[in-house]
Amino acid sequence: MPPTYRPQGKKSPVLYLQHGGGQSYRDWVEVGRAEQILDNLWLRGQLADMLVVMGNGNVPDFPAELLDNIVPAVEESYNVSPSKNKRALAGLSMGGGQAFEVFSEHPGAFGAVGTFGAGRFGNVDSRTVDRMNDRTELFRVYVGNKTDIAYNDVYDSFQKFDALGLEYQFDGVNPDAGHNWNAWQENLIDFAPRLFTGAASDPAMSEGHTALTERFEPPVVGTTPTPWLSEDGFVTFETTTDFADAEYVSVWANWAPGGSWLRVEMNKVGDRWRATVGPLEEKFYHYRLIVDRQSVKDTSNPTKVTSEPAWSTFLVPGEGSRLLADVPAGQGGNLDVMTYQSTVAGQERSAYVWTPPGYDADRAEPYPLFVLNHGGGQSWTDWVEVGRARQILDNLSLDGAIEPMVVVMPNGNVGNYPRELLENVVPVTEERYNVSSDPADRALAGLSAGGARTVSVLKAHPGEFAWIGTFAAGFGGTAGVDAEAINAGTELYRIYTGDITDFTYGSVMSSLPVLDQLGIEYEFDGVTIGPHGWDVWQKNLIDFAPRLFQEGGE
Repeated sequence: MPPTYRPQGKKSPVLYLQHGGGQSYRDWVEVGRAEQILDNLWLRGQLADMLVVMGNGNVPDFPAELLDNIVPAVEESYNVSPSKNKRALAGLSMGGGQAFEVFSEHPGAFGAVGTFGAGRFGNVDSRTVDRMNDRTELFRVYVGNKTDIAYNDVYDSFQKFDALGLEYQFDGVNPDAGHNWNAWQENLIDFAPRLFTGAASDPAMSEGHTALTERFEPPVVGTTPTPWLSEDGFVTFETTTDFADAEYVSVWANWAPGGSWLRVEMNKVGDRWRATVGPLEEKFYHYRLIVDRQSVKDTSNPTKVTSEPAWSTFLVPGEGSRLLADVPAGQGGNLDVMTYQSTVAGQERSAYVWTPPGYDADRAEPYPLFVLNHGGGQSWTDWVEVGRARQILDNLSLDGAIEPMVVVMPNGNVGNYPRELLENVVPVTEERYNVSSDPADRALAGLSAGGARTVSVLKAHPGEFAWIGTFAAGFGGTAGVDAEAINAGTELYRIYTGDITDFTYGSVMSSLPVLDQLGIEYEFDGVTIGPHGWDVWQKNLIDFAPRLFQEGGE
């Protein structure tokens, strides 16, 4: 009830607002925030003085329940107008279908009708349409983006409406929300101010909404590997038939804000499971399937992550992900596997080695060396398989943004990393590649535990690497630290961190005053928005690599 409602006097109009399937009369208040939406619209002068009734639509015959029970009960209990023109009806999903059912079976019983994310409107004929048009001031249809299960139904219904001449307004496709409360809340915010004010005649779409010009047609089930990407950033996942008897399947990926992980429920389609998400930001994604609480590899996707056997990856292309995309064949650098015998680990080990486009093993001037470390629970393959280091270095090189350099991505899983680096990784690289032995031409960086390993080398062997970068790693203890030697031997010490969702954020931020107190010179890149994950570390590498081997570290 609006603040102006009185039991006697002027009678108020009424909006009957229906919930969806699997919901009940409480949902519009408890989840939909209907009370807050209506309060705020009214306080801003955007809402007519009206009552809003949220009834229980879980009945076999909703039109009879509404017209024979709910409406009479409201008119008996509240000071509301009995005029049909002072009644409006709207609903989301199932409730939208119920609203249309009343609209078509009882034309004129409500002066305005709205459907939010509903598309299965039932059959109407030309005679019914004439009455619906004549007796209804407003019929407005809402739908979410391609993830809305009503999307194709709404499109198909519009073809029928147009053929029969049914008059309707369309709010346009909501590009940012699907079949969910985000969309339905926006629908109510648009629909309610149109009621009982004369605003019903305005057919304009909400800002940013678009026309519905065609159906969304992912490939036929079972005909294509997944994920399948549409041109506008929607991604469809589909399982094999191996999980036909599963009770619950979801896809879990780094598509939440900042690169956090979020699960999306998949739906059973025959003997497979499917889900469409989007539109997704242009970037690189990694995901896993969760089948009855167990992590499972998407075997339809040939990509792999060696250290995470259940992961698969995909790229949403575009300008936003340009530096993460493959360069044209033959234009990038080479990626080799360097195998060597480790005297520290006592085993044969491997490292990826990226050499720049045009690398010349006989060049008179040796190339600078950049050693890039992985994190805890990872290994030498991760910067290539998940971090997209190859693509980042290729693109930066083609852009002319980095010095030609050799980049080594070794296995840091060893008890004494400084020894492994200086006694094995660096000497073997110098033996097999045309790289400089001058510490001024060496850089060292790493993420998380790899950042801690980087700091351990900086502390134990200051000056061995003139260029230092840590991604999500603090400085640690200060015992025995020679600040003067670090400053003298270091051209650049640059520190990176994710935001407060990164569990190393606190240790990184607390390291800064420690470094200040020690007098160690460093640069702090500020907070990179995102958690302890590859989205952040890719951005860190993109920022760090172009600074290497430049005069003044710029």
